[in-house]
Amino acid sequence: MKKIVAGIIIANLILMLAGCVTMPTYQPQDINKTVVMNVKDANQVSTPMICTDKGWNNLQVDTQGDTRIPYGKRINIGTYFSNSDDLGTYVKTETCTPTISFIPRENEKYYLNFLVNNGSCGLEILRYSPTNKIGLVREHTARFGEPCGNANKN
Repeated sequence: MKKIVAGIIIANLILMLAGCVTMPTYQPQDINKTVVMNVKDANQVSTPMICTDKGWNNLQVDTQGDTRIPYGKRINIGTYFSNSDDLGTYVKTETCTPTISFIPRENEKYYLNFLVNNGSCGLEILRYSPTNKIGLVREHTARFGEPCGNANKN
């Protein structure tokens, strides 16, 4: 049953992102209850989105790659990735829609890391940390993404 539901979700995402259905752009209910997440690298190769009570919404990204997300409750973030290679006799197309969930905290800034390797892809949530040598640490509340609509269940 889970595989069927996952297949339906992925099929709907592909249809939405292919232009058959338009996905709304996420508008925070209260901008004062949001934090910044940088999606610059993910946004260059994929389409970042957030799960809301109304389904998947595109994240609005500024020129620096920053977007605003709500804090204080578990949220589900996803991306849609598609890559096509013309191999002469046929076109090889790879797509994936990884998701991840976490609980953003007030006064923190996050980084969405998009990972792709040998036909597989995934997401990683990092938190900015001035005390860390590289300035980023893995977000400890991150876990595998859930079907849209289940992310608010802790």
